Amino acid sequence: MFLVDSGTPGAGPELVCTASDLVIAAGCEYQLLRKLDEKLGRSPVAQFPTDGMLARAAALGDIHEQRVLQGFRGQFGTGVVEIQPAQHYTRPALAAKHEETLAALRGGADVVFQASFFGGSFHGRSDFLVKGPAGSLRYAVYDTKLARHAKAAALLQLAAYADQLIRSGIPASPTVSLVLGDGSRSDHSLAELLPELEHRRDRFLQITAGHRAGNEVVRWGDSRYTACGRCDYCAEQVREHRDLLLVARMSLSRRRKLMAAGIRTIGDLAGMGLPAGRADAVLAGLREQARMQTGARRPDGAATFTDRHGQVRTVGYCLLEANTLARLPRPDAGDTFFDLGSDPLWQDQAGGWGLEYLFGVVENATDPEGRPPFRAFWAHSRAQEGRALAAFLDYVAERRRRFPGLRI
Repeated sequence: MFLVDSGTPGAGPELVCTASDLVIAAGCEYQLLRKLDEKLGRSPVAQFPTDGMLARAAALGDIHEQRVLQGFRGQFGTGVVEIQPAQHYTRPALAAKHEETLAALRGGADVVFQASFFGGSFHGRSDFLVKGPAGSLRYAVYDTKLARHAKAAALLQLAAYADQLIRSGIPASPTVSLVLGDGSRSDHSLAELLPELEHRRDRFLQITAGHRAGNEVVRWGDSRYTACGRCDYCAEQVREHRDLLLVARMSLSRRRKLMAAGIRTIGDLAGMGLPAGRADAVLAGLREQARMQTGARRPDGAATFTDRHGQVRTVGYCLLEANTLARLPRPDAGDTFFDLGSDPLWQDQAGGWGLEYLFGVVENATDPEGRPPFRAFWAHSRAQEGRALAAFLDYVAERRRRFPGLRI
């Protein structure tokens, strides 16, 4: 999303959106309008800490895209045309890149990489446009995604690029495709995606035009706009407003119901009286959670543990009536608490994804220092993962011989 000169003397700049903006709007309209306020100069650009996992995923995504590109080059050679990005986001520069893309398509390129579209109010760069079988005049939109399953956001982007292809007078294939992180291809009907794209685009234009017509920054909690409650922009406001989403296990649907009843903050919930005459165990649990988090209720007990940085931490807890704690089986001296450490972005040379790099167990006992023993089965490769799993299962078998009643 950016502003460009309208080209009309005396007229203000025009807003240009991208496929990514449509995806953002579909998930969190509050985030979209916050970013629009930044573009309009109404609010400073927010600075959030860099997410190391997202940065790594982006880098791996670029590698995946290049791998697919090299595959097309190996298949089509000089039939692959790459469109370099515009050096400046001005109307003439974007229009020139749009025409360069159309020239490559009309010239019969087998594949256009990073095809650039500019339709006045939309700018997009499609990963790949792939020509159909010999004699076909249609082009299919391909996008690379590191994920191993198609997601709605990625399909919305595919539809946006295909729509620009059609608007430019280039026949589009009835199928759009995602090249997934495991190398597989996920095909989808364009006819089924275009109505959703139209709906999302209309909503985008409606809220951005309405917001630009005003003079105020978007307000947290404005019922006209959706908010995901999870992105950096939302998390910032959740903290500042002591929002109900601070309460552990609070869902968006439950939050909406509580806000409709006038309960807007974690403090409101902590002081809320429960409705008489009908039991709502979930609401009761959320209220007690809020009371614990705000200090309105003293904990029934506390447990200490040492975190990974060596700091001793204390966790308070309350025991609630009519909850399931009493249903837990009686403790056994052999009980073992098991957890997996996983890296979903790890990839081996064969193209396999995901590594369970740690099988960690805590035993129901204490060592000489009064801490429960921790045992780790580490893995740094696929072969080591197999050996770690086998060693863990051997450990469980031996422990079960010693403690027949254990649970994991």
